[in-house]
Amino acid sequence: MTAPVVTSTTPTETSVKLEWSAATGAPSDSVRYVVAGGPQPKEVEGLTATVQSLAPDTAYVFTVTAMAPGYEDEPSKPVDTRTLASAIEPVTP
Repeated sequence: MTAPVVTSTTPTETSVKLEWSAATGAPSDSVRYVVAGGPQPKEVEGLTATVQSLAPDTAYVFTVTAMAPGYEDEPSKPVDTRTLASAIEPVTP
């Protein structure tokens, strides 16, 4: 398989939506993708995932790895992104 390529990231204050291209040459139709870089790796079947429970205004590095029964591909190139700053200003007494 060729590794997936992350094609876009869409951050909010506490999440990042990632989209990627499909891995090619998979040994079966049951390819799943593992997104790493958030609080816990996330396993999905499609070509998008939203990683949640992230801290505002924080840099994250994500990778996507294609997996099939008995096979794991190399991860995608790392993608840097930053969550948006919180819109709520802290109140100082």
